[in-house]
Amino acid sequence: MKSSNGLGLIFGLGGLVLLTAISIFLGWLGMPGWLILLLVVGALVGLLVLAWRQYHRWMVHVPVDHICVVHRVIGRRHTGDVYGVSLYGSPGPQATVLGPNAVAWLPPLIYSVEFIPQVHIPIDSIGVVSAKVGGLLPSGRVFGRHVECDYFQKGHSFLAGGGEQGPQLAVLRGGSRYSINPYMFDVAVVPVTYIRPGTIGVVVARAGQNLPHGQPFGRHVECDYFQDAPAFLGNGGQQGPQLAVLQGGNRYNINPELFDVITQDNVEESRSGLTKDDLKLISLLDGNTGVVVVREGAPSPEGDDLAPRIPGHNRFQLPWVFLMNGGQQGTQTETLPGGADYAINPWFARVVRIPTRELILEWADKDGPDDRYDSALQPIPVTIEGHTLRVHLTQSLRIPAEAAPRLVRQFGEQETADADQFGFVARPAPVKRFVERILGSVVLGYFSAVAAQYRITTFVDSQQRVQADLHDSIRRKLEEWQVIATNTTLVQIAFEDSKFNEMRQTRVAVREEYPLLEQQERNDEVRHRRSLRDLEVERVRREVEVGTEVQVMIRLLGREQVVKERFIGLLTKMGVPSVIATGGDASSIAQYITPTALVDAINRAMSETRDEPGSGTSIAPPPAHPDGTQAEVTARPDDRR
Repeated sequence: MKSSNGLGLIFGLGGLVLLTAISIFLGWLGMPGWLILLLVVGALVGLLVLAWRQYHRWMVHVPVDHICVVHRVIGRRHTGDVYGVSLYGSPGPQATVLGPNAVAWLPPLIYSVEFIPQVHIPIDSIGVVSAKVGGLLPSGRVFGRHVECDYFQKGHSFLAGGGEQGPQLAVLRGGSRYSINPYMFDVAVVPVTYIRPGTIGVVVARAGQNLPHGQPFGRHVECDYFQDAPAFLGNGGQQGPQLAVLQGGNRYNINPELFDVITQDNVEESRSGLTKDDLKLISLLDGNTGVVVVREGAPSPEGDDLAPRIPGHNRFQLPWVFLMNGGQQGTQTETLPGGADYAINPWFARVVRIPTRELILEWADKDGPDDRYDSALQPIPVTIEGHTLRVHLTQSLRIPAEAAPRLVRQFGEQETADADQFGFVARPAPVKRFVERILGSVVLGYFSAVAAQYRITTFVDSQQRVQADLHDSIRRKLEEWQVIATNTTLVQIAFEDSKFNEMRQTRVAVREEYPLLEQQERNDEVRHRRSLRDLEVERVRREVEVGTEVQVMIRLLGREQVVKERFIGLLTKMGVPSVIATGGDASSIAQYITPTALVDAINRAMSETRDEPGSGTSIAPPPAHPDGTQAEVTARPDDRR
């Protein structure tokens, strides 16, 4: 230091003056000059050796990972030193510290030193700083003015720049060591803010400008996810809940003296009214859409109109952009597609999940949880001609994404009983109400009308017609809501009287047996046709075989010989008597062979010897006489060869 160097110069000059005086005195006593010179040189060398040793004895070496706080023991107080530490070398602790491995010459009569470990901030922590010295905080201020001082390691710069006492805005990041003067600052090590994956964190500012009347959220200020506290306050940040949220899976160096961060780990102690479910990401699976109901913005539309689309807000994840572009309160026209996660501030908007996949609703007895869309649908009682029936049915429908906001507007937004104090709805209230009030009413109304139109037997036998008419009624009604009715099925019609159920089962069995009998008859007919076809195939095959045999015989024996043999063979099969008792007169054979049989035998013999169909001769049967007898057989001229 400057004061220490000046003192060493004074001591050196004093030693030289003393040696000069001693030399003059010895010369006055008459001591030889050379001896005086030798004594002076020896004394000077001894003085230098002593000074060198003392210099090294007063040299300060700061250990590794430590700092050295210098205290001035003696000296004059400077008028500019008005704090507990000195800027200008006044007695007391000095603002400037020596860092690790530093070397300085500090005479012990003037200075004392103190070695202190550096401030170490673990990797998963931050350091919150409070200044012990500096200017007083103005009234209404909570935090000292931010001064650039190398993370509070330059105490001289902090005081010279107008640093103030009290909590400081900047924090010390984890994983480092800091050379901070403990006479100027206190450092509290606290954990970093950690947001679990799949969740979000919401932020409340403790300090800043006051919120205008009626404004629930602080003005959005870019401040690196609330890690730059000086930028937040310097750019007009306001107290209260903030619009931006902290994404899950990250660690944030946020000053807990300025911001309260509500996470799943502390939500129960936060008194914020939120739950752990409120701080989850909005996760929409495929086959679902999210209808967004905004709580803050321009006045909502009147009537059943939906709030218009607003560009640029990244599906409501940048609410300040939504508000800046004129976004309105209420149910939004824009929906959130399924198959994605969304980080939406639960104070800004609530999300209602609407299924866009096909839903199958049952009018049946149920013994399950009350969170089903059809939990209120029971079998429908129908009384026809004094007989009570219970109708079980199913209805399939699909809600397009563009139809979902209107359902929420009509059946969900105004039903605050199903939302928490921040308007978050996770239960299937809107769809369930739509099913009960619209679809359920249509079905009940249809069967009330049916009870007056049908007789009991006609109703039981006309299930297909009833089912088709019911589907048309449901389809027309759901189209008014842009909902698609896909399928209607009457599952069961049960009488309260068991005798009617037995009679109906018998009629159903008979009705179901008739198609079976019809099918069996058709099967028998098919089998009969197949048998006839097989016989025809066999006949054709035999004819082909016989024809082939005859053609071979004609080539070997000649046509006339084959005809004769065939004719004789046919005669032997006609039952002609083998013995004629007329004395050997062959003419008597004619009484046993009719002309028609004879002609037929000749034609058959000739047909078996034809080369091809339509060729050869043929014999026409004789015409019949008026008395019923046949004329003689004659050959037609065109049959002669």
